[in-house]
Parts: sequence; C-alpha cells; structure tokens
Amino acid sequence: MIAIDLAKDIFHLFGEIKQSGIKVDRALKRNKLLTFTANLPKTLIVMEACGGASYWNRRFTEQGHRVKIISPQHVKAFVGHQKNDRKDAMAIYQAVQKIGINFVAPKSIDQQDMQAQHRVRERYVKQKNMCSNQIRGILLEFGICIPVGVNYISKRVPEILEDADNELSLRTRALIQDLYEEFKQLAERVVNITKAIEVFTNQIEICRELQKLSGVGPLVASAFWMCVGKAGNFKNGRTLSAWVGLVPRQHSSGGKVKLMGITKRGDQYLRKLLVIAGRAQINASTRRMHKSKEDLKLLDFVDRKGSNKACVALANKLGRHMWAVMSAF
Repeated sequence: MIAIDLAKDIFHLFGEIKQSGIKVDRALKRNKLLTFTANLPKTLIVMEACGGASYWNRRFTEQGHRVKIISPQHVKAFVGHQKNDRKDAMAIYQAVQKIGINFVAPKSIDQQDMQAQHRVRERYVKQKNMCSNQIRGILLEFGICIPVGVNYISKRVPEILEDADNELSLRTRALIQDLYEEFKQLAERVVNITKAIEVFTNQIEICRELQKLSGVGPLVASAFWMCVGKAGNFKNGRTLSAWVGLVPRQHSSGGKVKLMGITKRGDQYLRKLLVIAGRAQINASTRRMHKSKEDLKLLDFVDRKGSNKACVALANKLGRHMWAVMSAF
C-alpha cells in the first residue's frame, strides 16, 4: 500500500510494497508521478479526497492499481503537530488501516461535469442575492424600501430610477442602474445554466427515475446522482442519511442515550437541496385544495413537530427513498 499526499506540483508518497520489501518515502513532481507508479507492481494506492482525486483515480486505475479515496476528516486525527507533506502522507497511510472506515466514491467524468455545473450555478445564485441585497441596502439609506422577494427587484427598481421625486442623486441613480444591470445578467446566467442542468439530467436514466419521486426535480436528482455515485457505496438508506448529516447527533454516556440535533456532516449542498425538497412537499400539501390522506398526515406532523423539523424529517425520508430507487439499477 502506498499513500499519496496530492498537491498541484509536488506529491509526497509514503508506504511499503511487501512483495519486494521496497519502502517508499519520497517527493515527486507532477510530471514524474505516473512514470513512477507505472513501474510499481500492482498495489493499493490511497489518496485524500480533494481536488484532482477523481482524475488521479482514473490514471492509477488504468495502470492496474487499486485505488481508494479517504475523507480528510479521518486523516486529520493522525497528522499530529508540525504539519507537512510527509506527515500528511503518513497520516493517510495510518488512517486507511483504521477499522470500519468508509471511503469516498470516485466521480466519473459525467459526474464531474455535473458537479462543475452545479458549483457554477450556486455561485451565480449567491452573487445574484448579494447584488439584490446591496441594491436594497443602498436604497434603504435613502428611505426607499423594497419588499422581500427577488421578483420585487425587477419590478420596483425601474420605477424607482424613473421617479424624479425621490432623494436619489444622479451619482446614486447611476450606481443603482449599474447594479441592476449586473443583477439582470446574473439572473439570466442562472436561468441558462439551470436549463443546461435540466437537459443534462434528462439524458441520465437514473436521474429520470429519481424525478418520479414527490419533491424531486432535476436539480435534486442530478445533485444526488453526482454526490452518491452508486447505491452500492452505502449499506442501506439510513447509512446514506447519516452520511449526508440528516440523522441525530448522539452524545450518550453511562448507558443513557442522548440524541441532539442533526450532525450536518457530509455534503452541505446535497443536504440543503434535500431540505428544500422537503419544504416544497409541505408547501404543496398546504396549498392543495383537495387534500389526500398523505397530505393530512403530513400537515398533522408539521403541527406537532414544527415546519423546520418536519422539513429535515422529510429530507431524511426522501434521501432513503432515492437510495432505494438508485439501488434498483
């Protein structure tokens, strides 16, 4: 087994090849790494989950090596003091030998493409919200209040700029006009990349099946597929929910079980989308005129537990259902 501390240019390798008795403890530049691993006998290569891990997984697998990717949270406990590349590689080597550790599933090229689109869309959405909040903040200083909601920016800002009776100076009007143009560009980018994600999602059979579940749209289905990879990476649906961080955090001692709030571990983006999907289910049940037994049961649960807890519970349930659908493939 050989552990590799990935980097941009300098990679540190640490491990041992028992067949030949060779011990590896050296640093290599990027252009020499594949040449070195190609001359090794077939071995287990372990890396930390970080940028480029999926790429190196494909390259090492092509050479016939077995590859495992470990989460950084398992490695951190073995680093100790005085962190450097060599100690990071040693920590990876030691962490892999820990019993009961879960490894990270590598992503395919299609999953990396989907991840890139989701990450860019998320940045556009954040920048759009930042721009709208800045417009609101500047106008509020001049006594102009815009109601809550992104749609009110597009509706009210042109009216405010055309109103000659407010106290906005020419300089501030020009600034607000500039910010409004930026807001419109970002909103258009969000729409375009969302359409691209929807088209990409509908080309994938698993994602089409996932969208048949209540509350699951193209964004949730594609994010679940790109993060989970394969259902076989998890023992059951509850294991997946624990990985996403939607199960209670336990702080038990002396035989007394104490359950707290959710752990919030795992992929934050996927967890957020699942919770939003749960909230969408509650809103749909509330708006529906002719409520079914499921709607009444859900609304009763919301009344007893509160909307926030109900959203998380639905997100947990939805994640387990999605795992069950994915496991059929």
